[in-house]
Amino acid sequence: MNTENKVNGLTQDQIRQIYSGKITNWSAVGGDDLRIMAFQRQLGSGSQSGMLRFMGETPLQQAPNEAYMQEMGGLVEAVVNPDNGKASLGYSYYYYVNAMYIKDDVKLLAIDGVAPAPETIKDGTYPIVTSYYALIRKDAPADGFARKFLAYALSEQGQEIAEQAGYVGIE
Repeated sequence: MNTENKVNGLTQDQIRQIYSGKITNWSAVGGDDLRIMAFQRQLGSGSQSGMLRFMGETPLQQAPNEAYMQEMGGLVEAVVNPDNGKASLGYSYYYYVNAMYIKDDVKLLAIDGVAPAPETIKDGTYPIVTSYYALIRKDAPADGFARKFLAYALSEQGQEIAEQAGYVGIE
């Protein structure tokens, strides 16, 4: 969300209502009397797939063409664009907006009263997360590269490197 918007948090239900088209004005969630500009990614993108999983049985509203962004950077730029200002809302992965495409005018929202931070993502109190998996073949040799790499990635040093790169490690 753009830092000009006075809303600092939403509930999961409010997000679903906004992206399904049931809530269309920021005043319904404690903001100014402005039409919500809810930006989306195109179908097939990782963040759009994540949003569809989050929406569950609630249908995602068809966004106007100007609200579809081909690239995640385009979505972030649309949210911080002064023309959109405090009316804009978008979604991204924590890593992306904190390590890859950092913009001062982006405000991350608390969800269900919990702000996104490495600690709240790691301990599971922040309610919207995604996980990455490492799979290796069952018959991969114990001394093979795949098992060695996985052991290193899960080690204290591997987790420190992941966190230094902007990811949230595992406990």
